[in-house]
Amino acid sequence: AARGGAAARAPPRGSGPDVAFGPPGQAGEENLSVVIGSLVAGFSLRGTLGPPAEAAERLLQSSIAKPGVRETTLLGSFERASAQTGLPLYQFEYKVEYPSLNKAPTYTVCVVGAKRDNLFTFASRVPAAEWEARPEVYREAASSFELL
Repeated sequence: AARGGAAARAPPRGSGPDVAFGPPGQAGEENLSVVIGSLVAGFSLRGTLGPPAEAAERLLQSSIAKPGVRETTLLGSFERASAQTGLPLYQFEYKVEYPSLNKAPTYTVCVVGAKRDNLFTFASRVPAAEWEARPEVYREAASSFELL
């Protein structure tokens, strides 16, 4: 149950990112995406989802994790203000392991923010080897995400 009586509306089934980029010929192991979803009136990051770590865990468990298929581990989270508007943004990093798929883990850095009844989500996902070689590149990309 959502905090404060407000909840995010689920996107329509089968919907994907509003914008996504990745190397050609891959199945999405490495990509950068932005998703915009509708929210109920009165939604706020802290009021609805809780503090950053709690919000990240809620989003991971409701949208990413699938026991035995996709196992998620939250690596870190924090709140920051969008530079131009001052609106709160939650930034977090997580690892996804694929125990039943014989697939290498992926790492994602994600930023979420709410404005005008929309939830904006920036995510950059890469294979473990790429993350371990250059995590600062992906953190820098995430830190550039702002709500205008």
